[in-house]
This record gives sequence, structure tokens and C-alpha cells, in this order.
Amino acid sequence: MTAPIVPKALLSNLLGVEKNKQIEFTGQILEALERISPDLVPRLNDHPYADAIVEGPSACPTLLKLYDSEEEELAKAAILDAIAQINQQDYPTKEVAEALQKILSESKSDVLVSAAARALATARHEGFLAQQSEFLASESPSQVRISAKLIGYGKYEPAVERLLMLLQPDNMAVADAVVWALGEIGSEEALPTLHGMLTAAVLSEDVLEAMGKIGNLASVVRLIAILSEGTENQREKAARAFSQIARANSGDLEDSELKERSLLLLERLIEQDSSTLVRFHSIVAHSLLGGHLKPAQITRALGARLAGTRLDSVAGFFAHRGTKV
Repeated sequence: MTAPIVPKALLSNLLGVEKNKQIEFTGQILEALERISPDLVPRLNDHPYADAIVEGPSACPTLLKLYDSEEEELAKAAILDAIAQINQQDYPTKEVAEALQKILSESKSDVLVSAAARALATARHEGFLAQQSEFLASESPSQVRISAKLIGYGKYEPAVERLLMLLQPDNMAVADAVVWALGEIGSEEALPTLHGMLTAAVLSEDVLEAMGKIGNLASVVRLIAILSEGTENQREKAARAFSQIARANSGDLEDSELKERSLLLLERLIEQDSSTLVRFHSIVAHSLLGGHLKPAQITRALGARLAGTRLDSVAGFFAHRGTKV
């Protein structure tokens, strides 16, 4: 079930939009993005413990008490998921980490063991993550995949070398999980291997996602090649990665010639690419690089029915209003 869209009035307030025309524009642009992909539209958190997640670490003791009193497995799993999301925001207390370890060691439910393991991983528990790093040597592909995922959840940098060792031609059963983990960690050390995989067309879409998360400028030239010649799915991943890298580097590619080349390519994609998703992420990247588009270009690219007089600041909307890409 898809979470409800953030009310337009609330979003307009959050974005600092006050004038009637601006408010109307916000609604229209949201409708256009919804048609492109539901993932592009801000949504309310429909988690049953959303308020606790917003509250943060101070909510964990209450959640753990609820866990002990709750009898339904799925309800318990939802509580552990809420704790995992809180742990991603901030380090948990020693008491919370110990409670998660106890659940992990005592629970007889696979669902709860899995949820507790993820929560402990997001807590960046050193001992637990070091153990998962050791498990990467397992002969069981399923165990390696699980450990790689947990290492990714914990963004555990000491495991990077072992993860890279797993990326071998005869070990493709675990490669996607390993690439995902490297992206979550944000390992620049992994880039030479990831770039090589992209050149060899190995797990290209997974690699492109990881490159975007890592956010290093060294990937830009590779993304340009994919945006020029890749499949539609590859171009969509590459365009999103480009916008992520542009945002991570505050729009500075540190090379004026590369920036000019990138802006020209992005403009061509905005005008001509068959994928609306590519066009959307290209608009974001173009704006982050300091480019300026004519209102009519954006109208065509998004397929939005917007009056030109209401599109004068669209590039600024994407670049500076906090659009998540």
C-alpha cells in the first residue's frame, strides 16, 4: 500500500511558498511528478510508529516495553523496524543495543531474528558487524548475502576489503548484495572495481545506483557515457546518480570543460530522451550545476500543464527546495 501524499498546503508551507500562484504551481508540479513516478512525490510516513521514529532515540525505551507486551509477530517486527529507522538517525544507547542482542539470541521467529539483526546493524554495533564481516567467508551464498546486507545497513567500512574480494566472475550469486553494501557504505575505495564492472556491463544498474550513493566526481565521465548510449533503465539510473553526485559536490565538477559538456548533454536529454524519469533527474542535475532552462523546456520535459508565467523559478525549485533525488 502506498503512503499518502503530503498535503499540498503542508508542503507549500514547508517549502516557504506563500503566494497563491506559487501554491498553485506547487500543486501542479506535484501532479506532474506523480504521473512520472510515485517515488518522486513526498509522502507522509505511514509507519505504525511514525511518531516514535520522529521522536528519535528517546522513544526507544517505550518501544522496547511495547515489544515485550506485544504478542503478535508482525506487530513486534514493526516495533523493531521503527527502532532500526531511529538507529539510522542517531547512535542508540547501550541499553537499546543490549536489548536488541537479547532479542536476536532468544527469539525463535525467523521474522523477528531478521528484524532484530537489521536493527542491531543500523545501530552500528561493532561486535555484531565484525562478526558479519567474518561470515563473508562462508561457503553459503545465502549467508554471504545476508551478511553483506547487514554490513550495508551498518555502513561498516572495515568490511570493504572483504566485500571487494567477493566480486569475482565465479561468484555472481552474491554480487548484487555486495555492490549494494558498497554503495550504502559510500566506499570510494570500491570505485575502480565498480567502474570496471560498468565497463564490462556487469550488473550495470546495481553499479550505477552504488556510484550515485558514493557521490564521487570520478564517476561523472562514466555516467556521461551511459547517458549517451545506455539502455533506458541504465539511463534512468545514470541520470539519478548524476543528480546525486552533483548534489553531494554542491554542483561543482571541478572541471569547467566537463561541466560545460555535462550541461549540454543534460539539455539534450531534457529535450529528447524518451524516458520522463531521465528527463526529470536531468532537470535536477542541470539545476544543481547552475544551468538555466526556459520555462517551455521544463513544461515539455515533465509533461506538466503549466502556464509559462508560473515556471520562471522551476530550476530553483528543483535545485534549492530540497527535492530528494
